[in-house]
Amino acid sequence: MITNTSIPTDNIYKFYAIFGLAIIITCVISFLNIYNSYNEKAYERFIELKVLEAIDEINPRQAAEKQLYEIQNKVEKENKDFYMKCIGFLMGLGLFMMLYGFYYWETKVQPRLDKLIEQSSSHKKRMKIKHNRTKHNYLKN
Repeated sequence: MITNTSIPTDNIYKFYAIFGLAIIITCVISFLNIYNSYNEKAYERFIELKVLEAIDEINPRQAAEKQLYEIQNKVEKENKDFYMKCIGFLMGLGLFMMLYGFYYWETKVQPRLDKLIEQSSSHKKRMKIKHNRTKHNYLKN
């Protein structure tokens, strides 16, 4: 399915607001994805480590596996921490962009548009009244 939705380029504040919102949504999805992925992997390694620790005499292969699982735990935790910091930064950036865009859109641009629409509609009403008067005068003659 092809959609013809385009990014709003008529107003920079509108673009900031919508782009900031898109960043926030992406960050929330990424956070949930990374969090669930980390927990699944940690759970699997935890079980394997407990099984290997329960063995009284482990052979060299099992010792290597145990060491590998411990290293994987450390690396995965460091990766998760780094990803969460990046997501936190991007979430803050997206929130700032969204609030900045919506605020200035609402306070700078929208009042001007409302005034323009009001002037346009009052002008159309005057033209309609003038047209009706001319039509009415024409019918009288």
